[in-house]
Amino acid sequence: MAEPELQLVARRIRSFPDFPIPGVLFRDISPLLKDPDSFRASIRLLASHLKSTHGGKIDYIAGEWPG
Repeated sequence: MAEPELQLVARRIRSFPDFPIPGVLFRDISPLLKDPDSFRASIRLLASHLKSTHGGKIDYIAGEWPG
């Protein structure tokens, strides 16, 4: 399940090399925030990552919808 969600999120993040200065890669997440499905997927991926790296000791994550 994580791979299709990861691809959905990755497609919504735009990259701008050398912005605002040479050597910086700017990542624009505004398209991700505008799309409810990809935003929901990003929250699920973040929640899953945090729960797995913290031994399940996280009770709530703001923005996560139970289920």
